[in-house]
Amino acid sequence: RVSPFETRLPSALAGIALVVMTYVLGRVLLNEPTGIVAALLIAASKDYVNYTHAGRPEMLYAAVCTAGILGFVLADQWIESNARKARWASWLAWAALGLGMLAKGPQLPAVILAGFIVYFVATGRRAMIGRVLRPASGVLIFAAASLWWYALVFRTIPDAWTIWRGEIERRGIS
Repeated sequence: RVSPFETRLPSALAGIALVVMTYVLGRVLLNEPTGIVAALLIAASKDYVNYTHAGRPEMLYAAVCTAGILGFVLADQWIESNARKARWASWLAWAALGLGMLAKGPQLPAVILAGFIVYFVATGRRAMIGRVLRPASGVLIFAAASLWWYALVFRTIPDAWTIWRGEIERRGIS
C-alpha cells in the first residue's frame, strides 16, 4: 500500500528541482535577474501547482528533460574552457533524457535533441554537434538508462507489443 504522501513526493521533489534548474538556466544563458524571474514564473504557474501535488509523471518528466537541457547548455558553455566538465555535463544530459524516456516517452527528449542540432547548424557551429552533444556515447548512455525497462516488459509480458500498438492506435498517434 502506498500513501498519498508517498505518491506525491516524487512530483513535489521534481518540482523543486525544476525551479532550481530553471533559475540556473536563466542565470547561465542570460543573467541572475532573468533566472530569478524564470524560476518565479515556473513556480507561480497553475500547472506547476497542480502537477507538484499529483502522483503523475508530468513533473518528473519536465524536471529530467530540463536537466537534459541544462546539461547540454553547460557542456556548450564549458567545451572550450574545460573539456572534461563539458563531457560529463553532456553525459549527464543523456542520462537525464533517458530517465525522461522512462518517465513518459521519447517525445520531449527527441524534440530537445533536435532543437540543439538546429541551434548548432543555424549558428554556424555544425562541428560542435559531436563535441558538445557526444551522440555516440550519448546514445549508449540513453539506452542504458531507459531501454532496460522495455526489454524487461517484452520479456515478462508475451503480448506487450500488441498491447502497446493497440494503445497507440486507440489514441490516434500512428
